Amino acid sequence: MQFQREYSFMNRARATKANGFTLVEVLVTVFVLAVGILGVAGMQAVSVRESGNIFHRTQSDLLLASIIDRMRANRDEARLGAGSVYSTTAAKDAVATDCSASTCDAEALAMHDLNEWQQAMTRSNLPAGVLTINHDADVMSDTTTVGSVYTIRVFWDEDRDGDTGQGCDPDNDADMACASITVQI
Repeated sequence: MQFQREYSFMNRARATKANGFTLVEVLVTVFVLAVGILGVAGMQAVSVRESGNIFHRTQSDLLLASIIDRMRANRDEARLGAGSVYSTTAAKDAVATDCSASTCDAEALAMHDLNEWQQAMTRSNLPAGVLTINHDADVMSDTTTVGSVYTIRVFWDEDRDGDTGQGCDPDNDADMACASITVQI
């Protein structure tokens, strides 16, 4: 019987030490889980932000494709180069008659295109969106295509911090995000 008493005394001593050790293990486990959950929450926040940025980039690409198609459909006006209605940095100021309901000449159609493009820009919800179309006189020297090369850009304030720069430089924090294409009409 004495053997049994010693054995039960040893078990009690071990059990007391094990209780404290188990508590430390639980605290470490809770800490590791908390850090993991914070990491997952951070990844989710980045994912949501980037999906919004991808949406804005998609919208800008659609706007670029839209105006390029409109300019190609109205080549007579687009090929005028610097004298073209399309060659403007103030595309948002374009006001035109409704060419979908009546017949228009090339210039009126270009104004109509710019007006509709600006409305599409407004509907796209790009934050602080800006559209520019610039004629590139020095890009082509071939006389058959004079006036038909344009750089079209769509700018927006991707991080919504009030940026206004239009340099299209991703390394410059003052510049807005942009999508740019140079196209020959």
